[in-house]
Amino acid sequence: MKPMECPPPPPRSLYFWTKSVLRSLGHVPVEWMDQVFLVNGYSIAEFAKIASRIANGGDVAEVGPGLGSLTIPLSTMSKRLVAIELDRRLALFLERLVNSCGSPNVVIVAGDGPELLESVRVSAVVSNTPYSASSRIIAAMARNNNVRNAVLGVQLDVARRMIAEPGSTEYGRLTLLTKRYFRAEIKMVIPKSHYYPRPKVDGAIVEMERIKPWEKGDEVFEKLTACLFAQRNKRASKAIRECSERVLGRAVSVELGEKRVRDLDPSDIELVISKACPAQGS
Repeated sequence: MKPMECPPPPPRSLYFWTKSVLRSLGHVPVEWMDQVFLVNGYSIAEFAKIASRIANGGDVAEVGPGLGSLTIPLSTMSKRLVAIELDRRLALFLERLVNSCGSPNVVIVAGDGPELLESVRVSAVVSNTPYSASSRIIAAMARNNNVRNAVLGVQLDVARRMIAEPGSTEYGRLTLLTKRYFRAEIKMVIPKSHYYPRPKVDGAIVEMERIKPWEKGDEVFEKLTACLFAQRNKRASKAIRECSERVLGRAVSVELGEKRVRDLDPSDIELVISKACPAQGS
């Protein structure tokens, strides 16, 4: 099989195509980049179906396109598709692939996805997310008010952390970041057997819709939650006094009884910010 042959359209299996392309490129998946490829056609088809609702003929960014199995169907749904790939060898392959497969509206960019995502002018983000970059991608989307919607493929445990409730073991900084700026919903679980190489955990597709813009001074929120959840089992009132003094320059007192940091809900964090920095509170 020639490497420029287009990926088989969903729901046909991508497994043999993926193995053949990797072999022809002499490419071994890079572990530190979390390079795993979604090779099940039914999962790709469902991913594309969910993504079609947010692409809607507009400008879309895809982070971590890999071999382009999702890029090609995405290109038919988008006015312009900016595909950001960290691995320069795969970026060069993708350049040739999109030309060969007749996708002139795709722009391939070699670089760090989360870093570039903060400023790219697109209304939607789709990513079969490199697992180690999930939190950075969500943070970058939050900072870019152009991004209104997203569909992300993440580890199942990351998906659960994004929608967790206060007090649960999954609840933490990522939960607060996600819930402050987006409405998130798990749309489907992807078995680990649908990836190559097979990861240790299942994946999930999460659909996100922005509910709040990023505003000047929101860095305070990030720094405060980082400090607080570094001590998630501490009494919240004490942790808030210590962290507000460290991050904001003055101690903020909020009486929360025996509530622990792990039990803080978004409104508690907003209260702390509004007390310390009235102009930045919600």
